[in-house]
Amino acid sequence: MIFSIVIALLIFWFIINFPDIIGNLVIIFLTGVGIIIAIGVVVLVFVYSDLEFSDLTEFFKIVIFGAICLLIIGFIFNGLNRILTRITGLWRKFYDIKTILKFLILQFIIPGITDKQKIKKIKKINRLVAYGDEKKQLDNEKKYKKKIEEEEKKLEEENIRLDNLYLKCGKNFYELSNLIDKELSVYIDSDYINLEYIEPTRENINGYIHINTKIKKSIIKVICRARLSKYNDSFRTYKIISSQGKNGGFEADSISSASKGTKKILLNYFKLHPEEIGQ
Repeated sequence: MIFSIVIALLIFWFIINFPDIIGNLVIIFLTGVGIIIAIGVVVLVFVYSDLEFSDLTEFFKIVIFGAICLLIIGFIFNGLNRILTRITGLWRKFYDIKTILKFLILQFIIPGITDKQKIKKIKKINRLVAYGDEKKQLDNEKKYKKKIEEEEKKLEEENIRLDNLYLKCGKNFYELSNLIDKELSVYIDSDYINLEYIEPTRENINGYIHINTKIKKSIIKVICRARLSKYNDSFRTYKIISSQGKNGGFEADSISSASKGTKKILLNYFKLHPEEIGQ
């Protein structure tokens, strides 16, 4: 008798404090009953033709049992969902297991019967909340600082990479310029051509040599490029572009090949345009 009264009081307390859960469970119960009845009717109509009263009684027993099972399952899942939601909320609020445990002890174990106890309890909870906010702010600052440090490190690595490329391209450009001067010295000394140099800079790493005649500008453009093999394995260091079109251009990895190829293209150009040399 006493046990029944206690159970009834617990159920009443639960209904008063968690009406939303009761509503959800009622919906689950009614839905389960409807689904099981629908399935049972279909089975009875299409499988059994001679039904007796006892069969219907057993059928409705199964319906009620199935609905109760669904109710229990729904209750468990609903409870787990609320527990997980509460834990997630506490974690976002305090970010610390020790602080969460302190909060739970204050909330559910430490008594708060008299006004003095209630006020003391509220103050302690407020201090925990303030501590959680402060810890959250510190954690956010640490994450932001770490992110800034990672970005600065990436930027520093990129600057070092670009500096190395610039130094390498500058060295290659200097050597290529000297070699092309020697290879084309006859044409330069005879005033058939002149060379225009655009040296590589830190901002624009590539270097350019434009070969001009008295009549035309940039009949040949020699490009000294910074190799970025990590992006393109087939990338060549030197690219020669001829005004004669694609057939007159080529790419090379060695300074010797680049200078000799440039000389060959220049000779072919003058063969096609002998008027620029004169008699």
